Amino acid sequence: MIAVKYFRSSEDLESFKQQGREALAALADVLGVMGGRLGLATEAATAWVVVTDWALGGLYWWVLGWY
Repeated sequence: MIAVKYFRSSEDLESFKQQGREALAALADVLGVMGGRLGLATEAATAWVVVTDWALGGLYWWVLGWY
């Protein structure tokens, strides 16, 4: 399963990228996470997407459902 989360950042670009990297690093050790990436969305300079790959859709909801 692929999950896409959309964010808008009014913060400093480098700070937001660092926070995104840290979040992906924290997810790297979670059961069912197969990978992830952070990138700019196409519609605005402050729009970002975090794409994560999961072994099962249920694991996604179990890990991130409460956010």
